[in-house]
Amino acid sequence: GPGEKKWKCEKCSKKYAVQSDWKAHAKTCGTREYKCDCGTLFSRKDSFITHRAFCDALTEEGARMSSLSNNN
Repeated sequence: GPGEKKWKCEKCSKKYAVQSDWKAHAKTCGTREYKCDCGTLFSRKDSFITHRAFCDALTEEGARMSSLSNNN
């Protein structure tokens, strides 16, 4: 039926109604790693957060956002 959760994680059996949610979950499920959009993996969350603050793969998107709000 509508809203049916037909995407099931093979590792933990979580179910998702939206394929993109399921895919995003499947990428990290079962790993204790944090994966940046640039492809770098981190085993510690603090290292990952620090990296993301400076990562070039994320700055274009961030710059677009901040230029909208920082238009003095």
